[in-house]
Amino acid sequence: MAQTAMKEFARYLLAKRSVDDRALNLRVWGRLQRELRKSPADSLRIVDVGAGIGTGAERIAEWRLVEPLSAVRYTAVEPRKELLEEAQLRLRSLPFPSELAAETLEEFAARDENRGRFDLVVAHALLDILELSPSLEALAGLIRPGGLLYLPITFDGETIFEPASSLDDTVLSAYHDTMEQRGSSRTGRTGRRLFHALRSTPAEILEIGSSDWIVHPSGDEYPEDEAFFLEFILKTIEVAVRDRVDRASLETWLSERRRELESADLVYCAHQVDVLARRAS
Repeated sequence: MAQTAMKEFARYLLAKRSVDDRALNLRVWGRLQRELRKSPADSLRIVDVGAGIGTGAERIAEWRLVEPLSAVRYTAVEPRKELLEEAQLRLRSLPFPSELAAETLEEFAARDENRGRFDLVVAHALLDILELSPSLEALAGLIRPGGLLYLPITFDGETIFEPASSLDDTVLSAYHDTMEQRGSSRTGRTGRRLFHALRSTPAEILEIGSSDWIVHPSGDEYPEDEAFFLEFILKTIEVAVRDRVDRASLETWLSERRRELESADLVYCAHQVDVLARRAS
């Protein structure tokens, strides 16, 4: 990814923090907190796979996932070194030590010293862009017996823009098709398939809940940096479907959506799922 594009992506990851915060299923999060607090330990080893710029670690601290926070031993796994460098800067201010690994999930999970090493494995908005079965197997391999697997913001193949456009079916169907065709076992509907996929691993499902992104204006503007977030989503769709949708139709749809974004009329929803599971003892 070019440097400018990587900077835009880093800004997108930061902009979606407020969107994620609203979306995360608090029942699933609450169960995660209760499970972690059942057995207080001197340390809690957490690995965040696909950690991006470290917003997940910031949430652990700000939402006080465990008490005391000083017990956390946090590891960020992120293959894009530019993002990991940004994460390193952000992690310095947190009240627990951190370790960074510039590796893919496959590379990190293949290391002998990481097998069964962690009390909690987090994969935030990750499994819908990877091969599901081998990725779940790799994540499960990182968890100690009795440890937890937290899979928040897993996309489930539903995208909605309002107001409705006559071109929505054409553009969004093509967008979802690009996810379905990434590979034989990848799918844009990963969220709904996690339940049965996890049953083939040594994991007990504890909680499942929806975590839909819903972005809308407040008055005549969007909160935080969410206008940029929406523009990034539109660009993502544009790149994904430009070889699948008639050029004139795509340009018409994008022009409509960008006018609505500029006038603070655009509403965006994406259906996602949060899952919490425990590895068998």
